[in-house]
Amino acid sequence: MSALDELKATHAPLHELTATWQDGGQISFDELRALHDRAVVAAHRHYCETIASYRTLASDLALTECRDADVIRAELSSTDDAFKSYDDAWIDAGDYTAMTDWLRSVCSTPITIDPTSITTIQEWLDALEAAGLKLWFSSGTSGHLSFVPRDELAARSLDRQIASLMGRVLRGPAAAARFDAVLMSFKGGRQGLASAADKVASVTNRQTFLYDFAITPDGVRAAAKGDPAAAADFRRRTVDELPERYEAILQALRRSAVDGRPALMLGAPFQVADICQRLEQTGERLSLDPGSLMFLAGGWKSFAGVQLSQPELLALVADRLGITRVLESYGMTECSTQMPMCEHGRFHVPPTLWPMVVDEALRPIDGHGRGRFGFSDPFATCFPGPFITGDEVELTLEPCACGLSGFSLVGGIRRLPGREVKGCGGVMASVRG
Repeated sequence: MSALDELKATHAPLHELTATWQDGGQISFDELRALHDRAVVAAHRHYCETIASYRTLASDLALTECRDADVIRAELSSTDDAFKSYDDAWIDAGDYTAMTDWLRSVCSTPITIDPTSITTIQEWLDALEAAGLKLWFSSGTSGHLSFVPRDELAARSLDRQIASLMGRVLRGPAAAARFDAVLMSFKGGRQGLASAADKVASVTNRQTFLYDFAITPDGVRAAAKGDPAAAADFRRRTVDELPERYEAILQALRRSAVDGRPALMLGAPFQVADICQRLEQTGERLSLDPGSLMFLAGGWKSFAGVQLSQPELLALVADRLGITRVLESYGMTECSTQMPMCEHGRFHVPPTLWPMVVDEALRPIDGHGRGRFGFSDPFATCFPGPFITGDEVELTLEPCACGLSGFSLVGGIRRLPGREVKGCGGVMASVRG
């Protein structure tokens, strides 16, 4: 059996364990650990065979033949720097031949495009997608984009796991259709929040997007870098038109209230605060259907400069919108799943992911506790799955009163000092003005 086939053979049982876990059932920790260890070893073989940069690192460490999952996680985990390890000057110069060569070095999928006539990042993404490779992007405050590649198998896995989470939230396709989707995002684009919004839109009958056009990496990069000429049109349609676009969101919510239909809002915390504060300023309160819900995405790490705590925001949402069911999840572009927050404030790690925390030297700590968050993702077939984030968390196996078993994150998540704020919330904040 090939390394990739052995890795894929772990997917079905992990999905089965996740289905049991979502229903509140207990799962075998030993079985879960064995599956993930098997996946890590198979993935390591696959990466050594297909990813040049990974093979070089493994060879330098004399680990190409390693079959110890713990050693692989400890020595060969990448960070988000790996997905932006190209020279930003290549994009400035329109050198997509260099960008393609870089992508070949970090990706397992053969790339056959001719990049010589490509002049924008979006054209590059479109050409790659036509050739069977999809690139998701995210941006930090620097505007140096991260590009995360997924082949057809990895893209399907991501889509399945987002659909599974949304199915749990919406309680099935039939129930989902009754919601009015109010989506504080772009309509399309290879970016985390936009992808989630598209999934919600696909299972609901009425949708309103904050931006009725797709997000482009060129616009986001120009906005984050403060390039007024390159960002002029993007800024006009996002920052300059934001008051009118917020009003369109409010009109959609008013329509849902009048029609007696439950609304499903999806947005970053600061966006939700903006909407509620507009209502507060005019003294308006909406009485949305009691079945309405809100899904916060993008994280609180980009909520800089806003003196509003999570409990205060939830109170504001209940007061101004009448929404009392507010859900949240934690994830990142480099991960194939999301970690939902329960009513007790914990982010729960689905069985599809194996979590760990590392110390300042990026070494996994013994047991659990507080440290830099990392994980191994067996559904990362296109790029190295052992990954260390720039976030500090506290990982525990202690039981939670909500009934979900397994690993969870407690006590909040914060960005480590010196690591730029990035991700969906950061992208949306870049078009706030």
